[in-house]
Amino acid sequence: MLGKSSMAGHRSREGVVMLLLEREDISVNIADTKRGRTPLGWAAMGGYGGIVKLLLAREDTNPNALDTECGFTPLMLAAWMGHKEVVKLLFEREDLNPDIQDPDGETALQLAVSQRHEEVAKLLTQPRRSVPTPNASDDVPEGPGPGRRGLLQCFTRRSRVPLVYLSQFESLSPTTQALLLSTMILSVILSVIVICFFVFLARTIHPPSPPLPVTPPLPSSG
Repeated sequence: MLGKSSMAGHRSREGVVMLLLEREDISVNIADTKRGRTPLGWAAMGGYGGIVKLLLAREDTNPNALDTECGFTPLMLAAWMGHKEVVKLLFEREDLNPDIQDPDGETALQLAVSQRHEEVAKLLTQPRRSVPTPNASDDVPEGPGPGRRGLLQCFTRRSRVPLVYLSQFESLSPTTQALLLSTMILSVILSVIVICFFVFLARTIHPPSPPLPVTPPLPSSG
């Protein structure tokens, strides 16, 4: 329930999250069973600073929780998506460990650089007072998952373009929506180009046979 409210992320939902956080029986570190992502991870991925701020106000919130789907921390998700304000909020937590690596051995800084989020990368290169050890909690996934899958096969590994489930499209920020639409349009264009190339290549290697000559009919005798 809390995870879904965090993913919705609209300002009108911040009050709902605040009410949930006031309950003593609410654990902010419980991950969903499908993708193994905590509420903080969902909010960080969506770029919802207000929700992230509310969750980080709880001292028991683990900012280093790895999801089981991608092996990403909330900081990695925010850095990948280019959410500077969320990265800044996370970076202010003293118990944050920015040097945790994903299953491919990349940190949040490397993910930001790979996506050309220069401002996020500059923020992540600022010196920190300490490099803490990730919090241990029975409610948090203990390690990275089987790799980058989900989020429409997690993140497309070769193109390194972030994608999210279309069912969550309306909950994303306008910037993220524009990025997704541009990515889908570009994918369609590239697919058409590749198909045309192979058709051209096939016709070049195996040109069509010339039509058989037509024999004119013989004139009738008599």
